[in-house]
Amino acid sequence: MEKNKGPAPGHKRDGCPGLPPDFDLADYTRTPMTDWFSPKVLLATGVRSLLSKLFAAYADRRATIAALRPAKSFDDWKDRDHVWVDYVADLGDGWNSTYSVAWCLAQPNQVVEIDSKKEDLPRGDILIMGGDQVYPYASAEEYKKRLVRPYQAALPCTPPGEHPALFAIPGNHDWYDGLQGFMRRFCQGAWLGGWKTKQTRPYWSIQLPHGWWLWGVDTQLVDYIDQAQVEFFRKTAAGMQAGDRVILCVAQPSWIFAAAGDAKLHRNLAFLENEIIADRKALLVTTLSGDLHHFAHYKTKNDVNGITRHKITCGGGGAFTHGTHHLPNPIKLDEQGQTRTYTRDEKQLPDASESKRLLWKNSLFPFRHLAFAGILGGFYLAFALALANGGLLGKLVSIPLEVGNLAQVFWMYIKGTFSHLWAFLFFALMFGGTYFFAQPDWRSKPGLKRVPKFWGGLAHSAMHSLFLVLLLWALSHWVEPFAPDWPSAMKFSLTVFIAGAVGGGVVFGIYLSLSNLLAGFHRTEAFSALRGANNKSFLRIKISKQGLVIYPLGLKESERIWKENPDSGENKSWISPDGKGLSPYLICGPIEVKNL
Repeated sequence: MEKNKGPAPGHKRDGCPGLPPDFDLADYTRTPMTDWFSPKVLLATGVRSLLSKLFAAYADRRATIAALRPAKSFDDWKDRDHVWVDYVADLGDGWNSTYSVAWCLAQPNQVVEIDSKKEDLPRGDILIMGGDQVYPYASAEEYKKRLVRPYQAALPCTPPGEHPALFAIPGNHDWYDGLQGFMRRFCQGAWLGGWKTKQTRPYWSIQLPHGWWLWGVDTQLVDYIDQAQVEFFRKTAAGMQAGDRVILCVAQPSWIFAAAGDAKLHRNLAFLENEIIADRKALLVTTLSGDLHHFAHYKTKNDVNGITRHKITCGGGGAFTHGTHHLPNPIKLDEQGQTRTYTRDEKQLPDASESKRLLWKNSLFPFRHLAFAGILGGFYLAFALALANGGLLGKLVSIPLEVGNLAQVFWMYIKGTFSHLWAFLFFALMFGGTYFFAQPDWRSKPGLKRVPKFWGGLAHSAMHSLFLVLLLWALSHWVEPFAPDWPSAMKFSLTVFIAGAVGGGVVFGIYLSLSNLLAGFHRTEAFSALRGANNKSFLRIKISKQGLVIYPLGLKESERIWKENPDSGENKSWISPDGKGLSPYLICGPIEVKNL
């Protein structure tokens, strides 16, 4: 029988749920970072991604949602003197990183140092989740393990009358089940720990005090804003006054992609600004996004109205850490009939130098991705047996193990590959795999001429070929693969398999690092391979009569040691840090937009 894991996220509140009697700390905290190179994850994510894109193209579920669920705009906070809003995105991954951020968000306040002074930042009255609430794909089990448990344990309940509200927009990973899990979790008035959901659709509008508005937009998987959503925001905007200001929450940083030539999403979002917001003489001053798992801030200089516009990527809610060394600066965007120049703040998380250093940890690739390394080892063994069957090892044994003979040995490998059918088929399979895997991502190396996939695949194949031929050359002087005695054959097979798994994995990791640094390949794969649980971030935002203040808060390291908290109750977490502790710091800023 399954243990009681605490109250369900949509339960009625008859009191503050305490730590369940049979609570199992290890059961909560053992959830690892997603292994994006796990064969199971690769297959499942690939299939779900393909199916979701096919259905997105032919059957937009948002139309059904719009027909069945009335749209709501929220004005609960418009008459307050001030409001605090928390923003987090790209969460729901490994326990340590996800819970470290959730625990910080759940505390009644965070004290940070600003200009050598301590400042108290209270928990948000509203929590915004900015997309990709669960990894690697949306399912009831993954939502439970990677989102519900961490946030429920961080803030089981809040005092009556002080329940913070929760709003979310879906990212591509939320769409992988057709948005079913997202709708159940966020659009039915359920609780997520002490946070109360309110929205009825995957997009929403919140009217804040002093002429500020907060909009959450759903662009689905095809960067498209559906007509029902357009009409909702058009109707919402009818309540705006001239000079009102809008904070826009989107699932992807369109400004980064537009700067590199992919302006589809940016044009669709510009429609909201040009045709809806500007039509009411209101101003879009701040855009928030996740999707890239780092913190980066861009801003314009003051325009003729004295307005500075900000675009912030803050995807540090728990997923693996993306690099920042590839980010363009400055960015020029076509907005409202003019070209605006956005410059990047020097302070990022991680910073560019650390971003580059992190890549070299990919040399440990086979030890982070054991199953994938095993597949590499099996391929190396099959390819080696095909080459040995073609007589390559018999020729290599006559060549002394000297550096000067390397070119001759590699040329013999090439001739052996193309003169034996099975060897050629394995080489073609290797090149085909590396070619299709190669991702010449123009977002990773701004200003560099794009390198075609072919060269990426060829370089990757050449690296594996060089390692394989060196391995076979050495083995030819040690053991005969087709010797009549089983011990020799097993020695050869095991050696090639283990060397292929470990050495081939190291080659794979070095390829990821070099291809990203030198040619801008693999913006995502080079960092997802690291499964980085550090360098996390979230935003704490204050709206008052003075204007908008954004405090970007960072965690250089996630906590790894946890303890049960017997003192449970209102505003008390079930699980607390028991190691180095968690002390968010101000990454940059504060970022301010003053009211006119």
